Amino acid sequence: MSISFFRVSRCALFLAVAGLAWCGVTGAESLTLTSPMTYAVFQRSTANVARIPITGSFSKPAARIEARVSLNAPYREGVDGRTTSFKEVARSSAGEFKGTLEVPAGGWYTLTVRALDTKGAVIGESSIPKVGVGEVFVAAGHSFCSNFQ
Repeated sequence: MSISFFRVSRCALFLAVAGLAWCGVTGAESLTLTSPMTYAVFQRSTANVARIPITGSFSKPAARIEARVSLNAPYREGVDGRTTSFKEVARSSAGEFKGTLEVPAGGWYTLTVRALDTKGAVIGESSIPKVGVGEVFVAAGHSFCSNFQ
């Protein structure tokens, strides 16, 4: 009986941890992003880059906020876009931050934002899985927009 209880307990613990990880709950949940949102696409400039506004809040004291983008699969590095290294986008004051990150045009990116303490240790992190940079078109007002023939 104790063996089956042990197996059930291990299984329940695994499911609880997996559920928290799937929901995005980690020990560093004190960093919250309010902008950008998933599937946001930013218009590229003539220099083939866009400035992505990054805003959010942080419940712990943080010395600085850094961000980077990484190119999602199946897009090709250097052809469809470029992964960037972490760059400082803001200094946290009063728990809120606001800054911009210059991103090359390309496919879908994952935006990762992290908070660092005065010693440079990461104390919080959050990601947005799909952020795009490229051409933004608006089609409205006629049946041509609804793909009818």
